[in-house]
Amino acid sequence: MSLYLLLTQSCNLQCIYCLNGIETYKAEKDLKMTEDVAFTSVEKCLESLRSNGRLEVAFFGGEPLLNWPLAKKVITYCEETLKERHRDKEILYHITSNLTRLPGDLIEWAKRYNITFLCDVDGPAEIHDRCRPYKGGKPSHAAITANVRRLIDAGLKVSLRATVTSVNQHHMLETASHHKDLGGRGSAFVPVNPVNSDEV
Repeated sequence: MSLYLLLTQSCNLQCIYCLNGIETYKAEKDLKMTEDVAFTSVEKCLESLRSNGRLEVAFFGGEPLLNWPLAKKVITYCEETLKERHRDKEILYHITSNLTRLPGDLIEWAKRYNITFLCDVDGPAEIHDRCRPYKGGKPSHAAITANVRRLIDAGLKVSLRATVTSVNQHHMLETASHHKDLGGRGSAFVPVNPVNSDEV
């Protein structure tokens, strides 16, 4: 079973195809998941999981690393409390992130708890930066790829993904090669969703 925890509905990027509608995600309010909701969600999933089952706790958003302290609390609660109650079940951790920023202790925690990562890189810099700029338009490719390399150099598992749009649809082989050059564990391509959560 995979449990996706939307740690925050805010993000520091302004991707041209973002699924998070302004109204439904209320991004301007900087909404964050509470500790109680996160803990209860994990508990309920573990309770419904059969013996010898495996639960993947996936930290998601928005940009989940904007609420990294809650992710650490969830991991600590799983490791120090829930694993004792559910000794016959396995708990894994995953982060889907834009990797524009790395909290100072992220690599240490990721190595300790074998956290895996998924990050979108939509192509080489000139393509990616058209698709996934920071809010305000600043390019994000350089920061993201530097952090991808930091994680991979630390021995962590990072898979890469590209969202296919009219901007990069004719550059898929080039993008796959770019993912390989960055050291990605895998390279995935997903078609753009034509509507966001506001159905716009």
